[in-house]
Amino acid sequence: MLTDVGFFKVMLTDVGYFKVMLTDVGFFKVMLTDVGYFKVMLTDVGYFRVMLTDVGFFKVMITDVGYFKVMLTDVGYFKVMLTDVGYFKVMLTDVGYFK
Repeated sequence: MLTDVGFFKVMLTDVGYFKVMLTDVGFFKVMLTDVGYFKVMLTDVGYFRVMLTDVGFFKVMITDVGYFKVMLTDVGYFKVMLTDVGYFKVMLTDVGYFK
């Protein structure tokens, strides 16, 4: 479910593998949980902080320049690409489970 109206919420669940919750209300938070493998918390308040717990399963590249991009790769299981330019797009691919 993706709703973009200035404020928005995105909740994704892929066959119990992981959940993605996005809430944007001027500021926003991103929480990713992949069956205890890792957690990613993103908080944007002009700039942002990133807390990562890596168990060798994935890599995270984050670039914040007013706008930002987040790329997540978890051993070929899925990819998450976030592009924020006022609005944003979310692309998820989990081994043919969904796009």
